[in-house]
Amino acid sequence: MASVLLPNFRIFYNFLNENVFPIIQSIASWIGDRLTPAFDGLTRFLQDATSWFRSLADSMNSLSLPDWLTPGSPFPFTNALVGMNEELQKSAVNILPEFSAQLAINGSMPVPNTANNNSGIITAINNLGNNKLDERKLARLIADAFTKIGG
Repeated sequence: MASVLLPNFRIFYNFLNENVFPIIQSIASWIGDRLTPAFDGLTRFLQDATSWFRSLADSMNSLSLPDWLTPGSPFPFTNALVGMNEELQKSAVNILPEFSAQLAINGSMPVPNTANNNSGIITAINNLGNNKLDERKLARLIADAFTKIGG
């Protein structure tokens, strides 16, 4: 049996050695010449990107927020915004009703100096005389007066 199989294995080996292995070697050589440098370049790029992100993370970890932005319950910055809102509302209550009333009556109403002085409304109504009464302007004037006195 060895005398039958051995010559056939030698013929098969010689065929592989002469025809197939050179093709495999040329493909492996091409891969080594072309793809290895590409993968090396990709590896270097990924290492550089990784080190850049690592340094970015280290830099961000070393940052410290100022006290007014440090999280709490609520944020200190939120408290500052709430305080500004309250002051703007106080200004609106003190300034906007007078301004609105002056615009609504076109100057025929004297602007009251104190928060509880409603004589301006009465004076404005009396000054209308024979002029046509604009109920919307009057309603806005009364609403503004109540807003000013906190009603």
